[in-house]
Amino acid sequence: MIRLINFKVLCFAGTLASGALLSSETTNWPQWRGPTANGYATTGNPPVEWSETKNIKWKKSIPGKGHSSPVIWGDRLFLMTAVALEQDNEVTP
Repeated sequence: MIRLINFKVLCFAGTLASGALLSSETTNWPQWRGPTANGYATTGNPPVEWSETKNIKWKKSIPGKGHSSPVIWGDRLFLMTAVALEQDNEVTP
């Protein structure tokens, strides 16, 4: 009987801890389509329309080509790009 009570307490504590972890991630955008992978942000007020100059907070030219999802963690933005390197086509023995 005591083992069953301990197991229930452990499960309850694990549920609380996992809920705390999930709620702390909502301020970050750690993966493709956001924290819950559905593309929906529960906070913020994004613009409805934008252009090259309208509703743009900042712009930065980044070398290479990238097709990955940006990751936002705290006040940082992480991107991944592929930059072609010079290749030596000579075959060396």
